[in-house]
Amino acid sequence: MYTCYVCDDILNSENETVEHIVLNAIGGKLKSRRLICRDCNSKFGSKIDTELAKQLSSFCTLLNIQRESGTPQSIKGKYKNTEVFIEPGGKIKRVKPEIKVDGNRYHIVTSDMSQARTVLKGLKRKFPKLNIEEELEKSTASKQYIQSIKIGFSIGGKEAMQSVCKSAINFYMLNNGEKEYIKHLIPYIQGKDDEAEIYYFYPNTELFFKDEDEIFHSLILIGDPLSKKLMVYVELFNELKFLVILNREYVGEKIYQAYHYNVVKNEVVEFDREIIITNRDIKKFAKRELEPDKVSHRVSLLMMKIDKIMVDRKINEITTAAMAKMLEKYPQETNPYFTSEMLSFISNEVATEFVLSFQHRMFGKEDGEEIDF
Repeated sequence: MYTCYVCDDILNSENETVEHIVLNAIGGKLKSRRLICRDCNSKFGSKIDTELAKQLSSFCTLLNIQRESGTPQSIKGKYKNTEVFIEPGGKIKRVKPEIKVDGNRYHIVTSDMSQARTVLKGLKRKFPKLNIEEELEKSTASKQYIQSIKIGFSIGGKEAMQSVCKSAINFYMLNNGEKEYIKHLIPYIQGKDDEAEIYYFYPNTELFFKDEDEIFHSLILIGDPLSKKLMVYVELFNELKFLVILNREYVGEKIYQAYHYNVVKNEVVEFDREIIITNRDIKKFAKRELEPDKVSHRVSLLMMKIDKIMVDRKINEITTAAMAKMLEKYPQETNPYFTSEMLSFISNEVATEFVLSFQHRMFGKEDGEEIDF
């Protein structure tokens, strides 16, 4: 028999609900039905979890994070003086169409045919004889590859830290934790208390190694009766690192549980070596206040890793599309062997898209804009 660790109601088929240990909105997959009741879950979801998910939405959109329901929302960015939407996976769309007027001549630039149709419907009110379908037929499609986009980013605040604390409590309780050791934190995650030991935690070296194409959500639970510390290390998207001290009077059994989820490959990964966080580490690296320069540097590292992942995905997209076009032009039924003509075709398709997609990377930074956070 399980009870809700927040309100102590017995969990049953009528009030149980799925609680994600790490928010599903940011790609968390670890979950349980034996932690909290539906009412408590819904209260958290509408406040603290929503705030943390909103703060991390940019990363979710750029990586096109896979969730159990829905997709990441488009985020707003700015290219030079133009506002744009960044869609999941990194595709760019204009927020507003560009309209230039020269007498009775209109030059309209839109992101897609749907946006163009909307603009033309508006113009038809001024020019009733305007034939929308005829104008759409005369339109031309083109691709524009831009160098860099400015996007906003923020992290921290009470509600976001409450959500981080709840993830730590969830992970402890999931691993057969005792409510006695975390009950003092419940008023904090409910917003009734301002005190809890939640720190930004940036040691000099990484606690565990990641490859250049790996981005993790990690939870590490450590219970040590000798030091009397019960704590959870929380790492989101590799570079947002927190330490939650659940209790400083822990006298239970020694605990070590780690969970690492690769949000790029959608798989759980195990590390052989146990992570050690000493009292000295806590004193030296655990900070109550956010250090903007340090976090900005870490987020810059994350963005470089995201950029590489997006480039790899684009290369795969280009080569896959080129192969599909070649097979359409040269069906296998009539072209069982790969010819020099086919090679020339696919090489030209790939080369053209590569130049359009990556030409800005051939120039120095002075030719483009930096990404701001």
